[in-house]
This record gives sequence, C-alpha cells and structure tokens, in this order.
Amino acid sequence: RNTDNWLVKYEVKPNNERDRLLQSLSDPQLRPEQQTNKNKEGDQNTDDTQNTAIDETTTTTTTNDIHIAAIDNGLAFPFKHPDEWRTYPFHWAWLKQAKIPFSDEIKCHVLPFISDMNFVQHELCDEIQRLFSQDKDYDRRLVERQLSIMRGQILNLAQAMRDGKSPFELVQMPGVIVERRHIDPTVGHRQFKRKLNDRYPLFSWF
Repeated sequence: RNTDNWLVKYEVKPNNERDRLLQSLSDPQLRPEQQTNKNKEGDQNTDDTQNTAIDETTTTTTTNDIHIAAIDNGLAFPFKHPDEWRTYPFHWAWLKQAKIPFSDEIKCHVLPFISDMNFVQHELCDEIQRLFSQDKDYDRRLVERQLSIMRGQILNLAQAMRDGKSPFELVQMPGVIVERRHIDPTVGHRQFKRKLNDRYPLFSWF
C-alpha cells in the first residue's frame, strides 16, 4: 500500500492572484479609506463598484475540496463472496449496536425499494454499470459479477428486515448470487436466477 491509500482526503487549494486581490479589497481595515474617497468624489458609481468587488469576494473564496473513496475497492465492491482465507470481512458485527434489529423507521424507508427488483436493476445496477463504463479498464463481465453479488446481498437484506433480524444476523445468512439472464434477445426480456453460495466462509467468530 502507498501513502495515497486514505479513506478521506482533505485538500486546500492555494489562492490565485485574483482571489488574493479580491480578499484584500474586502479587508475591514481598508473600508474607512474607501469611504473617505467616496465622500470626496461624491460619485455613486464608486460605491457600486466597491459593493460589486465585495460581492465577488464572498462567492469566490470557497476553495476547499474533500474527496471520499473506499479504502479497498476489492472489499467495497467484491466480485465474489468471502471465502475461507478471509476470516474477518464483517468485524464491525462485534459491536453491540449490530445486535439491535433494524428499526421500523429504517424498514419503512428502505424495504419498499429493495423489495422491488425493477428498482434494484434499473435504478441501482444499470446506473452502476453506466458509471463504471466510463473507466478505461472497464470490464462488463466483471462488473456484472459484482452486480450479481450486490443483488444477492440486497435480497438477503430485504429478507432480514422482513424477519426482524439484526445486522449481526444478516451477515450470518448464506451468501446469495442473483444472476441476470437474457431470455429473448429480440425483445431484451430479462429474468434473474438465484444461486446460494456453495462455499461457506469459515468465520472464526460465528
């Protein structure tokens, strides 16, 4: 791993010459002198120009950028379920909060969406496929394998919510893969095939 492997990166852009000039114009220490000049000249246009400069300052001084990324893309969006060589994929399940069942409020907000396979496919999977296709190393078959895992996890999540399970119980459910199958290529009709993971991960703390 290199030094660029961060969960959150915070960067401050250096101000350019124009930003520094506008910032100096808005310095409160300069305003009395500006007011004196305005009174001497008696020109209303000078006041309008100063107000415009100050307004420009307030809209151009925001120069901070925050970038958020997964610390490990392979774990964040896997193409297979964890197998026996990875014994700690859900270590957060040790937390006591993970033993609390999903609340009714969360279920009311989430369950109607993830129970609808049309929403899962068109609003989530198709959009992810479109987004990933912009990458120069895009591999459609690999992304489809990733989406098969995600659809299976969504299926398990929906079932866990309906059964009143907790996140801890959710991660103990058998892994499911939901593959997309093309039935009639002329009309593009699709159906999904569900498969249970035939290799159980040997999690030492289950």
